Amino acid sequence: MKKNRESYWRNIIDQQAERSLSIPVFCHEHNISQWSFYQWRRRLNKERDKGFVELQVPASFSNTPTTAGLRIRVNENLKPWDVKPGDVHESITFFL
Repeated sequence: MKKNRESYWRNIIDQQAERSLSIPVFCHEHNISQWSFYQWRRRLNKERDKGFVELQVPASFSNTPTTAGLRIRVNENLKPWDVKPGDVHESITFFL
């Protein structure tokens, strides 16, 4: 039974993220308690975010400025962090 509830709520939370509706509007449309939505999202995120993820740096990486920017996303619930071209090395050093 527990796995069925987890699967159900993971599906609901994914649907809300895909539709880009606010949580109050999504919950109202699906007749879901906002409190339950937030509780399950928090619970499932705790299970998903168990620790650090190793970042593999290519051998070709150097300290010279790059012409490409970088987007860092910690998880789907947080706003991504955009790094401007030329600031990638300094920003990664600061971030880590």
